[in-house]
Amino acid sequence: MKELVSSNAIDFSGVSFGISVNDLISSATSLIGVFGPYIALGIALLLAPRFIELLKGLFRTKNNN
Repeated sequence: MKELVSSNAIDFSGVSFGISVNDLISSATSLIGVFGPYIALGIALLLAPRFIELLKGLFRTKNNN
């Protein structure tokens, strides 16, 4: 296992990016809050025809029997 660890590995312990994990999570949550309804509408428009055909197929087979 020691062969996999290089002695030339870069040490990032002193590096500060200026943004934390909490900042990223709050930004992602805000974006989902803004664009979530539009994404849900797009998914609904894509899936609605398939769902309607499924329901029509269920009622057709029930009426034919």
